Amino acid sequence: MTLLYKDFFHRWKTFLCSCATWRVTRVKTHPAYPTPMTERTLIVGGSTGIGKKIAAHLLTQGHEVIVASLYEKDLDEARKDLASEKLHTFRCDITDNDDVRLLVHQLIEHRLTPRTVIVSAAVLGPVGKFGDSEFGKWSKAVEIDLIGNAAVVHALLPTLLLQEKPKLVLFGGGGAAYSRPMHTAYAASKTAIVRFAEILADEYKGVLDVNVIAPGAHKTPMWNDETHDKEPEKWADDKLLFALIDWLVSSASDGVSGRFIHIENEYREFTPEITGSDRYVLRRTK
Repeated sequence: MTLLYKDFFHRWKTFLCSCATWRVTRVKTHPAYPTPMTERTLIVGGSTGIGKKIAAHLLTQGHEVIVASLYEKDLDEARKDLASEKLHTFRCDITDNDDVRLLVHQLIEHRLTPRTVIVSAAVLGPVGKFGDSEFGKWSKAVEIDLIGNAAVVHALLPTLLLQEKPKLVLFGGGGAAYSRPMHTAYAASKTAIVRFAEILADEYKGVLDVNVIAPGAHKTPMWNDETHDKEPEKWADDKLLFALIDWLVSSASDGVSGRFIHIENEYREFTPEITGSDRYVLRRTK
């Protein structure tokens, strides 16, 4: 009887251990968890403009890149121009909550959950005095540049926080750090994005690094809608933009969060101690 009892106990213990091992393996291989050794980046608004430039650059760096954008035509051109087996594209209207939820579902279903999310989707909006602007167009620009950006972050946050050392990169723009007359919708939205990022950094300190890029003026299709500002004598250097992107998505920036960083800033000197300080953020001046 004693031998039979010991044999039964041994078999039961083995069964329980195997169940525990199965459960851990099953959880860790859930589609929302990262695939080992995969550097995967989602670029929302990555089929045109700055987003497309960043997508092309990250592909050359060996990243698996996911591009989400509104227009199928732009996605078709991006697939043709970028031509990489590591490129994945999805259509998504960031002002449509159902579309945004579908994007997240597709990423999980296809095991493409990213460790880094870059949101560059934006429109210039109406150019002119606020009182002369058609308010429907004005509010639509804010819906895209602020509400749509926030909607994407909100929907992706649960899976993003499951990743190891996740990164979120947003974009400021002309008017986020200074007055930009005739561009109230764009400038107000970009200013709000900067504060949004700083608050996210405070709320998720230690688990998510979120920063905002001030990219400078780049020659992109957005300038086709510009009727007030003159083109600069010299466009911003793509290499400086790519260098900042590389730093932000790498372990070199771990712990640096909530900052509003221009591509020409000395960001490589930043340490985690800068997080929570009054440096590289929006503050009143005396």
